[in-house]
This record gives sequence, structure tokens and C-alpha cells, in this order.
Amino acid sequence: MNIKRLRSFFPALSDGKKIYFDNAATSLTPKPVIDEVVSYYEKFGVNAGRGAYRLAFELSMKLEEARENVASFINASPEEIVFTFNTTDSINKLALSLDLKPEDRVLITQIEHHSNLLPWKLLEKNKEVKVDVLPVNEEGGIDIDLLDKYLKNKSKMFAFTAASNVLGTILKAKEMSDLAHTNGALVLIDAAQIVGHRKFDAREVGCDFAAFSAHKMCGPPGVGVLYIKKGAEKHLSPAFLGGGTVKEISGNQFFLREHPYDFEPGTLNIPGILGFNQAVKFVENIGLDNIERKIQNLYRFIINELSSNKNILLYNNTLEENVGIVSFNIKGVSPHQAAVAYDNLGNIMLRSGFHCAIPFVQAIGAKEGTIRASVAFYNTIEEAERFIEITSEVISAIK
Repeated sequence: MNIKRLRSFFPALSDGKKIYFDNAATSLTPKPVIDEVVSYYEKFGVNAGRGAYRLAFELSMKLEEARENVASFINASPEEIVFTFNTTDSINKLALSLDLKPEDRVLITQIEHHSNLLPWKLLEKNKEVKVDVLPVNEEGGIDIDLLDKYLKNKSKMFAFTAASNVLGTILKAKEMSDLAHTNGALVLIDAAQIVGHRKFDAREVGCDFAAFSAHKMCGPPGVGVLYIKKGAEKHLSPAFLGGGTVKEISGNQFFLREHPYDFEPGTLNIPGILGFNQAVKFVENIGLDNIERKIQNLYRFIINELSSNKNILLYNNTLEENVGIVSFNIKGVSPHQAAVAYDNLGNIMLRSGFHCAIPFVQAIGAKEGTIRASVAFYNTIEEAERFIEITSEVISAIK
């Protein structure tokens, strides 16, 4: 991987002055993706599937090409791919569409992002569904025996993240999914932090549902995916309907279109989906093995350096496989104050706070939140070294 050439695809890195370590929130966007989005407005600017004219038909074909490429990327079929607006939207639509009744149980884990916590808590409030929370170990991992015990409470749904957005811990998704199915539960995987960073094979993992976003893997914001395994749609009744979802209305009756179109009401984010298609191609061209290796090397370097600094409180305590996320604090300094100092002293962009995972961040003892550094394949070892240098300057400046 020629890092100089690779970075040249990212306009946001063109000045060479900033260090962007907030990739777990949103990745940077490469020029081919930007060009594709702009091209929509310049060449099309119309809606898809709403007219008989050639431009609308051509655009519809491009959307279906995107669906096919996204499906192939996670080893799924096109009819299993529903386009949404982001991971949060995907999980909310799924939760509201599931056939859950009062007293039915949903199991989630302690490390979930709010997007895989609050939709289920809302069902608990409004439909009297029971939500159980599985504790995690000190590495942010899952004890399989404990999981089995919780699943024996007759959970109807087990919803868990493939990788923590706080610690970057990668869970054993296939083993957990298999165990859930053995106990009769459906499985949703929040794959926002894993898709595009390393291989995610929906067939191999065996989940019934998965959710992820374009903007986490070099795509535009405002586009997400809800993967619904063939046959799993029988457990769902679309909670949102409108234009594009119906094929016939007669009196008081209506008949929905085939899947996945019954889950795509209204006008989609067309330019975003076209850009997402280019993002998939871009990531595939680089190679997921190359991306995984690069991120892992940067992660281990940062962990090793921070762990030797007596002024750093490091919440990651393992060098095991990770999606490139490091959470830490400077002792005696608020995470927000430290993050501002990194920006001012070194033009290093970090995330500070609770990372939309308040229960888990508080559980690891970070009462005010953490500083989070998250790396991507376009980051360099020189940037990681500079980050460590600036860490010493930040400590000297504000302690």
C-alpha cells in the first residue's frame, strides 16, 4: 500500500497539517466518492423509480448496481439489503417492525452504543418488552457461559455490537450468534464499527439481521444498510410505509411490494447511495486484509506508547485484535479539556466524552468520559508518533 498515493485520494488531508484520529465517528471521504455524489447532481438530479423516462430508468439501474455491490461486500444477496439513512435508523426500523409482545425478552450487552440500546428501551417503555443487559469482562469481551445463561431466559432477540465503539474490542460474533440460535433467539449485529475495516461475512456469521453505515467506511453520511437474511422477514411487519412500498391499493386493503422495497418508504438518499457504491469499490481495491493489518499495527504502537506513560489512564488493556480504537484519559484532567489541548497544540482531532455509550463508559470507571483516538488505513506511523509527542506536550501544558 503506497501511503502517499493513498492519502492523495482524500482532499481533507491535502494540506498535510491535520491529524485525523476520529475515524470511529466518521471516516474521511475519498475523491471517487465525492465525484460520484457531485455527478448525480450534474448528470441526473431526478428521482429513481418514479418515471418512465430514460434518465429515471438509468438512475434506478445504478441504485440496483449499488445494492448488488453492497450485498456482495458482506456476502449477501441483493434482496437482503435495505437502504436506510444510517445504523441508528436501521436498528430503530427493525425494532419497531419486529413482532414482539409484552413480556417478550430482548438481550443486549453492556457495551452497546445508544443506537442499539435506546430502541429496545423504548419498546420496554411502550410495549412492556423486557430488556436484559449482559455484563462484559474487563477487556470488554463476552463470557460465553454467562451468555448461555442469559439466553436461557428465552430471549426472542439478541442484539449486540460486532466491535465496541469505546474500546474497539471485537466480539466473537459467529460463536455468539450460533449460541443464540441454539437457544431460539433471533440475532441482530450492529456492524457499524466492523464493516469496511475487516471482513464481515453475513452468511458465515449467521446473523438474521445486521446494521451498518456508509460514513464509517469512506462513504457519504446519510446512508445505512439493514441486512435482513432471506426468510427472516417473516418475523417483521414494516413499521414505516409510503411511496415506493406499495404495489396496489383497493378500498381499505393495500398490498406491499416484494422485499426489500417494502422497507424503503419515500425517496432514498440517492446521491449518498451512489457514493456508497464507490466507497465499497474503493475499499475493495485497497483490500480488507491490508486495511486490517494497517489498523492493527497503528493500534499496537499507540497502546504500547501510552501504556508506558505514568500520567495516562488507559482503558484498553489488551493488544488483541482491535478495530483501531483507543480510550484513555490524562490523570486529573477532563477529557474535553485534553481534547481541546490536542487540537490547539498539535492539530490532532480526537473525540472526547461518552461516545454515545454512557452506561459502558461509566462502567469502566470513566465518570466524565474518555478521550478516544481511532485510526484508519490512511493514517501513518508518523502521525501516531506525532500524537505520542503531543501527548507529552499536552500533559506539560495542562497538568
